[in-house]
Amino acid sequence: MKTKDYILSDDGKTLMRAIDASITTATTPEKVTIIGDAAFAHCYELISVILRMGVTLIGKYAFFGCTDLESISIPEGVKKIGASAFAFCTSLKSVKLPEGVTEIGKGTFSRCSCLSSINMPESLRKIGEYAFVGCDITSIDIPQKITVIPWYSFISCKSLTTVNIFGNIKKIEEGAFAKCSSLKTIRIDAPDAGKIVVSKDAFIEVNIDDCTLVVPEGAEESYRNHPVLGLFKNIKTE
Repeated sequence: MKTKDYILSDDGKTLMRAIDASITTATTPEKVTIIGDAAFAHCYELISVILRMGVTLIGKYAFFGCTDLESISIPEGVKKIGASAFAFCTSLKSVKLPEGVTEIGKGTFSRCSCLSSINMPESLRKIGEYAFVGCDITSIDIPQKITVIPWYSFISCKSLTTVNIFGNIKKIEEGAFAKCSSLKTIRIDAPDAGKIVVSKDAFIEVNIDDCTLVVPEGAEESYRNHPVLGLFKNIKTE
């Protein structure tokens, strides 16, 4: 099915492709619930996007390489953002994710080098590997339902200074915060560090002598005895 601007699925619910790759703005048709894989990929001149209410899924590579994209409105009802959906959107500065989003896919915001602000809603349950590689974010709050911070999810976020990890995190995987050279404060709410598996390479090229690890009252000893987290010189309670 075709409209003036888009190719849609036969039932009109999936936006499969923008017809004109040189579009500068986009608003999804009312019946669309899915932004298909690579629907706007390499629309280099696309600046702003409005997704209407009713959209529940942003597919893989949906906006991959939209280098001029500065803003996108993501409505309530979106549950999943697919792998590399916004990767290499190098002009994107800020993203507001609504409550209801449960998954950020692999490499979703990778190499969004101007992305300085993004929230993680309480509904979020999964972050994919490489999700925020090379972003410009300065702080991030990991919500309670996230139990794993996966491989290289925040690698090379060189402006990142503060990380707050809420809930009972169970695993921080290889390279999760590697090369986050400005990191100054990590807060972890888990009361027993002995139950957290942390890769020895999770904090490569982080100055752990100059980074403070803030832990729950009464938990300081378990963190000091941790084989990786115990390497932080400054561990304090709050």
